[in-house]
Parts: sequence; C-alpha cells; structure tokens
Amino acid sequence: MSLFPFFGDISTGQGNELPIYKEVAWDVSKNIPLITNGDIVMLYGNDAIQTWCYKSLLTNRYRWRIYSDNYGSEIESLIGQNYSKIYVQAECERYVKECLMINPYIKSITNVTMDFNKGLLEINCNLVTVYGTTSLEGVNLSV
Repeated sequence: MSLFPFFGDISTGQGNELPIYKEVAWDVSKNIPLITNGDIVMLYGNDAIQTWCYKSLLTNRYRWRIYSDNYGSEIESLIGQNYSKIYVQAECERYVKECLMINPYIKSITNVTMDFNKGLLEINCNLVTVYGTTSLEGVNLSV
C-alpha cells in the first residue's frame, strides 16, 4: 500500500493487528518526496495516512501501470463533461471515498466538501483512522 513499495510492506502485522503506518513525507508545493540532509523523510501514523491520501487523490486510476487498479481516483473522468454541478459534486464525493477507503487504516470518511474555483477542485474531508480522527485539507486537483 506504500507509495514507494521498496520502503516496506504494510501487511507484515501479526494476525489482525496492523503495523504502524509509514509513508514518505511529501513536499506538496513541488510534488516531490521530502529529503533532508540527503535522507528521505518518513512519516508515521495519521501524518503518513494524510500523505498517502494526498498522493492517491492526485494519481489518476488506471493510467499508470506501476500502480494497481485499486490505487488512485477517477475524478479526472468528470473533466469536460456536460454534467450538472450537483451530479459532479455527488460523483466527486463518491470517487474520493472509493479512492481512500481501500486503505485499511482508514475506517471512515466524513464531511467531504469540494470547492470549484478557477480550474481547481479543492477537496477537504475528515478521516477516522485506526489512530483517531484527522482531516485532509486543501487537496487541489486541476480540473
């Protein structure tokens, strides 16, 4: 489930217990991994889950062979269609939930909001994870 599979496998837990979730830290402004003093920065717990969510929402499902068909979002399929705003919002919310709920560390997603502004779709939502509640704010997708 990791963005970079060579950093570890999340399926190494004992029985039903999930190991601590870890993910590569991400420089959102440059859209690259965060590196400090030549080392890749790692995040754990909810911080790691937020980073995974950000990358998953930005990745178009079915486009890149490196990712499984379960990874990424289908929001791009709505671009250029002549759908009503209500339909697009409902489909976006469904796509966000489908995209993120494949992560076994996420229990539920609530309060999904979207704002369309000047070619950007901003997504905000609350996540209930195995570590508690956190929020995903300001995920911007070009539409």
